[in-house]
Amino acid sequence: MNVRFQLDRYVLDSINVAVNPDFDKTRTTHRTNIATKVGVSGNEQDSRRYMVRMEVVLSPEEGKTADFIAYHVQVRARGFFLFEETVDQRTAEKWLGRNGAAGGL
Repeated sequence: MNVRFQLDRYVLDSINVAVNPDFDKTRTTHRTNIATKVGVSGNEQDSRRYMVRMEVVLSPEEGKTADFIAYHVQVRARGFFLFEETVDQRTAEKWLGRNGAAGGL
């Protein structure tokens, strides 16, 4: 089954970048934890429209800020997608999860 959809628009809700005050530039390697949250929700008025909400956070492990990269980063964004035909929540999640970043097919 081929499902066609396109990116209607996207919004960057927030971008936060803060200096890591404990960053140790003398270390030869640095680590980071990358946490992501992604959610898909449908539009109540139009069953062809879906929103993808995403958050990406780069943060240190507790007690390891000297090992961490130079900046703490948090990005929150939303993408609004329009499917060519009506699809259910499960189908939208499947296709947006696989191809949403590419803006559709």
